[in-house]
Amino acid sequence: KLRIITESYSSTAKDAVWPTILKLIPPQFLGKPEKLSSGVIVGVPLVNGSFIRIMSFDQPVKNFESTDFHCNHYDEPPPLSIYEAAERAVVDHNGYTWLTMTNLRQPWAKRDIIDKADGKKIFVIKGTIWDNEEKILPDGRIQGGLKREAINNYLDKIKDPKVRKARET
Repeated sequence: KLRIITESYSSTAKDAVWPTILKLIPPQFLGKPEKLSSGVIVGVPLVNGSFIRIMSFDQPVKNFESTDFHCNHYDEPPPLSIYEAAERAVVDHNGYTWLTMTNLRQPWAKRDIIDKADGKKIFVIKGTIWDNEEKILPDGRIQGGLKREAINNYLDKIKDPKVRKARET
């Protein structure tokens, strides 16, 4: 059982998480999704018995308690109260946690996770926006998905040097 925790149902869950699931998991392996009345997907059974739960920071902290998962994936760092409640869920299985993020809003994540990385219990992989730059490999395949011009246009719009650095590196 995997839980994906994202910033909001109305944007990231609907427009980023669900489309990514559809890209990564062939349709024949997906069961009938659970939906909110708004149509947002919140649960995805897989035919092998696995299950993906999608939750958002919009939900009350109590909704993250009293359940069990094998892993939590945070798409951006959550408020600390949600992180602490959600992490209880992986205790039953001695599970895993990973965060994919540009850490601009949750200083606790740098203090409690990034700065404590030891390569054993906490492992950090850092990337830059340039790691996603589109490149043509020797065999003709395309790697990455962002065009250099688009990256530069985006970065040029960011006026605060600290924010630009956080978004770029």
